[in-house]
Amino acid sequence: MKCVLRDLAWAKNSRPGEDAPRQILVGTYAPGTLIGKLCAQDGVIPPPGKESYRLRVTSDRIYAVANTPRGVLYAIHSLRQIFNQAKTTGFIRSLEIRDTPYYAFRAVCVGEGEYISSVLPEQPERNLEQRWTELAQFLNQLCSYKLNTLY
Repeated sequence: MKCVLRDLAWAKNSRPGEDAPRQILVGTYAPGTLIGKLCAQDGVIPPPGKESYRLRVTSDRIYAVANTPRGVLYAIHSLRQIFNQAKTTGFIRSLEIRDTPYYAFRAVCVGEGEYISSVLPEQPERNLEQRWTELAQFLNQLCSYKLNTLY
């Protein structure tokens, strides 16, 4: 995963001079790379593990870093949840999250009668595009819970 360093277009109602993070740093940590140097400079080293990540919000940067792309995905979902809360409260507090999954296998079983059959063409009440959209929304919701297996 490539390093992404962007200026943050903060909330629409923000005023100049407010203390809001100006950069978001998202990516996999590797020493010697840009993201590795910036993380080492600020002491933001992700915990070991395939799905572990570290999320830190400071006054000038937001870090979402991990050792693997899957860990970065989980960090982004946590950051997305924080942004959704910020829509209500109007601000994001400084925070730090170091997350390592307790279980390697976190799954959900989708029965035929629940979602899979809802995308089959035998149901004429909804068109196929609507049914696939519903399934995609369901899978997106599962990812926000950081589940890693669907069966």
